[in-house]
Amino acid sequence: MRPDTSLWRSSSTYDYLDDLVAADLAWEWLRRNPDYQRDYAEAEHPDRTVSA
Repeated sequence: MRPDTSLWRSSSTYDYLDDLVAADLAWEWLRRNPDYQRDYAEAEHPDRTVSA
């Protein structure tokens, strides 16, 4: 689960953040967290080893 970072410099890409409620903003923060991404991948496929 890698985010698309190709447009990170485009402010229009992030205009939607202005209208988010707290829970939605928290999700945006969480889903970009590498520790969360690792834990999610491990939960999805517990039989696989995920490197950090």
